[in-house]
Amino acid sequence: MKKTLFFILFILLSVSVYYDLTEGTLTGSMEDKPSPSDNIDDGPAVEVTVESGQTLLSITKKLHDGVLPASVEIITRDFKQLNDGISPDRIQVNKPYQFPLYSRRQELSY
Repeated sequence: MKKTLFFILFILLSVSVYYDLTEGTLTGSMEDKPSPSDNIDDGPAVEVTVESGQTLLSITKKLHDGVLPASVEIITRDFKQLNDGISPDRIQVNKPYQFPLYSRRQELSY
């Protein structure tokens, strides 16, 4: 019985490692990732009035169908550029802010 259990655990672990190495939690290649030199001012943005409980990441995910489209650092940098340096942790409820929109080419699925 123990041998069977260990065999099943070994298979499960092997499948998990294989999936992580081939598919992983991030799909897309590094070429798809926006580079730090990309300037969001050239790209589209949308104005959103922040509601209670919303954050930069929750709004960004909602705008991109539940997918975080870029790294947290890039999203934060782009948000600051669009909103005159306002830090995402300083956003206020019932106030409008510009949120970056990313093209499908730039998006990374998490």
